[in-house]
Amino acid sequence: MARYSLVILGFFAANLVGALIGLALIATKRMSREQPIPYGVFLAIGAGIALYAGPEILAPFHAYG
Repeated sequence: MARYSLVILGFFAANLVGALIGLALIATKRMSREQPIPYGVFLAIGAGIALYAGPEILAPFHAYG
C-alpha cells in the first residue's frame, strides 16, 4: 500500500473529526463560532486513525485500483 494514501486519509480524518467536534461544541453552546479550535490535536487524531485503521478503511478502494 502506498504511504501517500495514508497521509491523505489522515488529513481527511483530521478534518472530519475536527468538524464533528466543532459542530457538537457549537450545538451544545460550549463554544461560539468566533472561538478558534486548535488544529494540531485533530491532526494527531487523524494520523492515529490512518496508522491503526488505515489499511482496513482503504482496502475497498484499493480493490478497484
